[in-house]
Order: sequence, then C-alpha cells, then structure tokens
Amino acid sequence: MLGALRDFANVWGLMTPENRGRLLHALVAAVRVKEDTGVVEVELVNFSAGARS
Repeated sequence: MLGALRDFANVWGLMTPENRGRLLHALVAAVRVKEDTGVVEVELVNFSAGARS
C-alpha cells in the first residue's frame, strides 16, 4: 500500500477510467463551487477512527 501511494502517479495511469471514478467517489465527501468567486471546495471523507458518521 505504501509503495502504491509513493508512486501514485503511475498507479493512476494504470487505472481504468471506471476505477478512477470509483476511487474518487470513495474519497470525496462533497464538492462545493462558488460561481461568483470561482472558488471550488473539495471535502474529503474522514477515515479516522474517531470520525462521526
């Protein structure tokens, strides 16, 4: 796992578009776009043991 994360650019390149989408859906909790300012906020899923559901 650590090796894959260290070399994530290559792993990403080997993934199919479907698997990339699955990974993003598993990691991203929300995306907010403020059109008036052009700001995009991405909230990631909190996997910590103490995280609330």
